[in-house]
Amino acid sequence: MSNFKERSREHVVQVQSPHRRYLLNKPLKVTLTDLCGGFFAEHATLPVSGYGETEVAAIDAFAEAFDVQYRALVTADASGLSDGAQQQALALRSIVQKVEACDGTS
Repeated sequence: MSNFKERSREHVVQVQSPHRRYLLNKPLKVTLTDLCGGFFAEHATLPVSGYGETEVAAIDAFAEAFDVQYRALVTADASGLSDGAQQQALALRSIVQKVEACDGTS
């Protein structure tokens, strides 16, 4: 029997990092795994995950990782990305409807 407990957060309608808010085209299912001392948040198909001592901290870490991946892949010159990175950029771009700055940056 596993010591891990999985719970899903089904209807995340936006992802917010300290500097940006991502409004999504469709709900993003994030799986939270209780690691007996912390939580791991991940998406099944996106290369995004986060860890925290609480569920909120794990979701916040997930949002920061999403922000980093989006900025690194989607805003990059596609000719400089590998085929796999281009596919991940397309996946991220396809779910983000709009990006809003939370602190005056973009």
